[in-house]
Amino acid sequence: MFDDIGNKIMNLTKIVCTILIVLNCIAGLVGFIGCLISGSVGAAFICLLGGVIGCLFAWISGFLMYGLGQLIDDTHAIRMRDVMYGSTNRDDHVSITPAGGNSAAAKTPPQAAASGRRPQQTAEAGQKIQQAILPVVQKQSREEIYSSCHEPGKSITFGSYPQNTTDKDPVEWLVLDYDAASKRTLLISRYALDCKPYNGSAESVTWETSAVRKWLNTAFLNEVFNADEQREILSANVNNGQDQGFTEYDTSGGNDTEDKVFLLSYAEIMKYFGNSKNCMCVPTPHAIGHGAYVSSENMLNGKAACWWWLRSPGSSAASASIVGSNGKCYSRVATYNSFTVRPAFWLELPDN
Repeated sequence: MFDDIGNKIMNLTKIVCTILIVLNCIAGLVGFIGCLISGSVGAAFICLLGGVIGCLFAWISGFLMYGLGQLIDDTHAIRMRDVMYGSTNRDDHVSITPAGGNSAAAKTPPQAAASGRRPQQTAEAGQKIQQAILPVVQKQSREEIYSSCHEPGKSITFGSYPQNTTDKDPVEWLVLDYDAASKRTLLISRYALDCKPYNGSAESVTWETSAVRKWLNTAFLNEVFNADEQREILSANVNNGQDQGFTEYDTSGGNDTEDKVFLLSYAEIMKYFGNSKNCMCVPTPHAIGHGAYVSSENMLNGKAACWWWLRSPGSSAASASIVGSNGKCYSRVATYNSFTVRPAFWLELPDN
């Protein structure tokens, strides 16, 4: 309810101010015409003056309230920047809390996306990249892949993408679900593979219209998977209904979509991961090099965890749900460009 309160005050102020100005104009004109009809010219001009004063008062009040909202929004952005660089120990507000988990509260990186710029890479960022070097997994044969796809919790390699360096390495995927009836298995990347904003502009957005969906199903799909691999990835009907988001949010998830690659929803991480510790994720050095924020307070297997996007909407039309570095879920403005992406897809399995 109180997430992104500064922006909500500004939006509400514009609506209320417009309504008050219209009502004062109508009241002043009605009084003016009524008094003229009754022959009271003096009273007519008093009614007209009252309408003008009412409009002016509504405009000034709206100006002050909008300024308050802007001040709250700017203060929040400054506090988030302080959190990023360690000048405060105040924890960020948790909007959604999956069951379980005692990890330290996740701290939010600054809203660098507001200016369309990524955080400047420093020596500290280079150190983080070195600390995040991941073991290189070997490419598996089709037989090895198919034999592991029936067991949730197993991992396979499929496709390739830059991870430790600019060279491509086999991508490791976790098996989340196996559907024996349709001979398909649901996979999600073990690591956060890249750093992208959910959307490029601060406007109303759904999964259907998001920039990250377009990227996943065009540039990412073509870079990671060859033609044969793409034929094995199913075009899935992706449910974006109200039941897929956090129950306390009224924000619409938009239309259902058909995608080869997608992000998990809030309902799906609750189904497949269950608690906050299981939701924690480590980014690749490639993702860190592209601006991914990591938290040294939340470690997973000795490596700093990151924030990663879900496809579900956030608390407002311009936000999306996200998993924090502590594994808990939050709502964040869709233009944040220091959060990461964990792609998911359904892989078609052979009959035998």
